[in-house]
Amino acid sequence: RQGYSDVMHILDSIPDKSALTRWRVGRSFDYKLDQEGDLLALRVMKNAREGYLIERKSPQDEFDVSNILKATEPSQRLFAGTVNGSFTLSAESTGLSRAEVAQLTSLLSKKLDFRRNTRAGDHFQVLVESDMLEGESVDSRILAAQYQGDRMNLTVVRNNADDQFYTPDGQSLDPAFNRYPFEGHYRISSPFNLRRTHPITGRISPHRGTDFAMRTGTPVDAPAAGRVIKSAYQAGGAGNYLVIRHDNGYKTRYMHLSKRLVSEGDRVEMGQKIALSGNTGGSTGPHLHYEVMVNNRSVDAMRVKLPENQSLEGKALAAFPVSYTHLRAHETCAD
Repeated sequence: RQGYSDVMHILDSIPDKSALTRWRVGRSFDYKLDQEGDLLALRVMKNAREGYLIERKSPQDEFDVSNILKATEPSQRLFAGTVNGSFTLSAESTGLSRAEVAQLTSLLSKKLDFRRNTRAGDHFQVLVESDMLEGESVDSRILAAQYQGDRMNLTVVRNNADDQFYTPDGQSLDPAFNRYPFEGHYRISSPFNLRRTHPITGRISPHRGTDFAMRTGTPVDAPAAGRVIKSAYQAGGAGNYLVIRHDNGYKTRYMHLSKRLVSEGDRVEMGQKIALSGNTGGSTGPHLHYEVMVNNRSVDAMRVKLPENQSLEGKALAAFPVSYTHLRAHETCAD
């Protein structure tokens, strides 16, 4: 009974209860008992850097909780390699961790098609910054990467001001507006067609969007930053639906959703999960109905010219080469 009471008092005192309730195999904690076996102190870490110290002077006292924050030192490492077989295995052979390889692959894939553009003998290098803690690296992040290949050359550098990646001339890697509001590939079950025969009524009825066949519950992402101007339910029609006004003036509409994850007035960012696809309202099967509107006029989302990606200008561009020199300095050291 005393042990149960201690546990409840600790759970009431600790700010993040998941530090004690969500444990994985292999995790450990430190504790201190008195001569009677009563708990006097418990140290539990949320991760390698942060945790809690829970202690009391005697079993009759209340527990005091204090934060643990281990000091770290940033360290930069340069990895260089040559493509031989798959890019992933080639990157791992340089000494990069799997997590760092995943970061690098995701970063370069925004401009580099690994199947079409990589060739054996292509060279690459990546500058990684990690926080060193007790001799081990934690929280690695890529500062810059360079790919020199037979079919494509690409250099990308993290900009400290907004934590985004740009080419040395200040061009962003991310588009201003994604073509598809989801990850992966899904079959178009009904394209944009202003002369379509409606599948339910049989009448000529404009189809002002693009339908993608996908299972109910598939995540739907915002294709660009903006604000939600409509989040509602329409029985027999759109079902659960959303409308977003994007920063560039475009609007997007999403229909037949199984769940809306944002509300009217919410601010959304590019890539943010906003809904789950479904089969609500006037729908003949699970799918996502997606519309793009320019100047309040529906356009074909698969063909409309999308806004170009953002670029650094003025003072931001003038300051950016300072970050780029980090990679060049390491190149010199490597040589």
